[in-house]
Amino acid sequence: MWAKYYEYLKQNSPGVIVVEDEKEAKQVADVMKLLQKPFVQLPDFRAEYGDDLRVFKEELDTLFVGLNDYYHTSSLLIIPKATATHPMPVQKYFARKNIEFGDRIDFKEFKEQLYQWGYTFVDIIEAKGEVSIRGDIIDIFPPNLTKPVRLSLFDDEIESIRYFDPTTQRSIKEELEEVEIYNAFLVRNEELEQAIENSNFDVFEKDIYSVGFWVADRQDILAGKKVVQAQDIPEAKEWRDLEVFNINELIKNSSKKVIVLAKSPEVARRSAIAELEKVAFRY
Repeated sequence: MWAKYYEYLKQNSPGVIVVEDEKEAKQVADVMKLLQKPFVQLPDFRAEYGDDLRVFKEELDTLFVGLNDYYHTSSLLIIPKATATHPMPVQKYFARKNIEFGDRIDFKEFKEQLYQWGYTFVDIIEAKGEVSIRGDIIDIFPPNLTKPVRLSLFDDEIESIRYFDPTTQRSIKEELEEVEIYNAFLVRNEELEQAIENSNFDVFEKDIYSVGFWVADRQDILAGKKVVQAQDIPEAKEWRDLEVFNINELIKNSSKKVIVLAKSPEVARRSAIAELEKVAFRY
């Protein structure tokens, strides 16, 4: 399967590839990493119209991060069939903010912005989309990050930016120069709040998290794009898939650097590959 995607995408630049499911989406995404081309991968979102979307929080977190990236970059969109059946919230509901060391923060304005961006205010952060404010410490877990961040203030100036462990609540020693945070849910506005209030969905609690997706301004995300169905991509003529049983033997006998896809640099460092100098990792 990878060979046909590689050959096609090496020669073509579609706007959207519609795949069967997340497994096929990952195969296309792996090829884009190999080709070092930008892409956005949306999750397999299988909610039905009117469902209480609180039970789909994980899928929505991933979906909204993907849409945020897609609206703010020029990338190939990889989208499963089930997801493509849903009109998607338009760009006005997606925002991002770059926070740098030394920035000054208007506390009241920043809290209001986080609320409008769909963050939930809690005492202790445990999940994405939450924010906790304790004195001159602001903890935020943006959906686009794998770890929450801690902003330490001196008066209204950011004195340090660090990741922290949500389990122990301890800050990681290394400081960051900057961090980019995305909205946690759809960016609120008066029109959206009114649409939620006027909706007639049968849900336990009618709010932005349960029905906001259904009543927001939405559009066919495929409209006007060069769309390719993954199933219609022809089989490769010049390339073929290989199943590698002993990667160290392959690397040893290769005259060129072998490109290996890994989930992260940490995973790459823990790999069983012996001759790392002969490998180029892509994440």
